[in-house]
Amino acid sequence: MRSLSVKLIGALALVILVGAAITYIVAGRTITNQFWLYVNGRRQLQAEAWAPLFVDYYAQNGDWAGVETLLATLSSSPLMGGPGQARGGGQRRSQGLMGMAPDDSVLLVNADGRVVLDSAGRLGGQALSADDLALGAPVIVDGQRVGTLLVVAPESGPLVALAGEFLATLNRAVLAATIVAGLVALVLGAILVRQIIAPLRDLQSAAGAIADGDLSQRVAVTSRDEVGDVARSFNH
Repeated sequence: MRSLSVKLIGALALVILVGAAITYIVAGRTITNQFWLYVNGRRQLQAEAWAPLFVDYYAQNGDWAGVETLLATLSSSPLMGGPGQARGGGQRRSQGLMGMAPDDSVLLVNADGRVVLDSAGRLGGQALSADDLALGAPVIVDGQRVGTLLVVAPESGPLVALAGEFLATLNRAVLAATIVAGLVALVLGAILVRQIIAPLRDLQSAAGAIADGDLSQRVAVTSRDEVGDVARSFNH
């Protein structure tokens, strides 16, 4: 028969394990969600900063024909950082539009939801979903939405891999902290269980001695809780 201390410590370990697992899962998902919210929010702010340029272009031309020429304006715009702020301006431009991560690209979607401009040349002519368009900045001319501007990242690439590694490192740190906290809680719980069980063991030993005929046995009353009440009743 297993002792009461083993049962209590086992139950405590189970509670700690379940709590640690829930903490790790919730913390991991929260970190991942907040990270991508930050990244997407930064890209959306970038798109909102450039949207007025596309508003002016559409207002002057009446459509998106030839909008590719606007990329040159973006590359030299103060909103992008300007050529003078880049090291070796030509090299910086070859990696991507200034002010953006090298793998990011600019998408312009028309009123029908189709891509009419892709600085990376990957999604031209494709239709985007409403969820995708929600991450962009609307281009509104005379009160009418004529397009949506987005700054997007590819599904794979060095920066995507770097972001995955960053999130994995954070999740490992959360896991390590959870394990350490669980072990500390288990040790403290084991000490508490020992303090609770010790008076019961004294009662068990004294009861055995009385059963053998030694009626002088008494136990120390060390608390005023239920265990102390049992010890006082035993002595009486």
